[in-house]
Amino acid sequence: MKTRRPLVALTLMVVLAALVSAGCGPRREQPIADAPSEKTSPSTQPIAQPVTAEEIFNNGNTLGVYEGGKRPSVKLTQDVVITEISTYHYNQMKGATPGTISLEGDDGKVYGPWQTSGLVGQGDVQNATWVAKPNATVPAGTYAIVDSDPATWSQNDTSKGFGFTTILGRAAK
Repeated sequence: MKTRRPLVALTLMVVLAALVSAGCGPRREQPIADAPSEKTSPSTQPIAQPVTAEEIFNNGNTLGVYEGGKRPSVKLTQDVVITEISTYHYNQMKGATPGTISLEGDDGKVYGPWQTSGLVGQGDVQNATWVAKPNATVPAGTYAIVDSDPATWSQNDTSKGFGFTTILGRAAK
């Protein structure tokens, strides 16, 4: 029985760590607006509404990747504000210097290019994920996703050769 106690304690610590990292631990309340000043009453103080972005497109997966992604297309059924767009450049564990991402409509109109910044990817690969935060309104339509470095853009059989891309956004008002 003595050998089980350390194992049980270790298991509980791992589970607790997983819950905390998943956001199930104690939360700090974040104000949604500044506290009213002495010059304004609470009824006249504007209240900031949280803006939530949703995943609009994601063709990535966790399987092994190759370089040379083709342009995937996304169909927007309504006008949207693109809050974030990212592409993946694992590039045989080398990453790639962040470039630009844009959307090219069927009509030839281009939104972007938006400069990206690099984030660490799987295996601590520097600049594996390129992220742009354009906050740009894009009308409903079908768009090809254009990456400035398709030679390093990650893809695989599951993505049908299309470069891994994630788009976050919200309905335009």
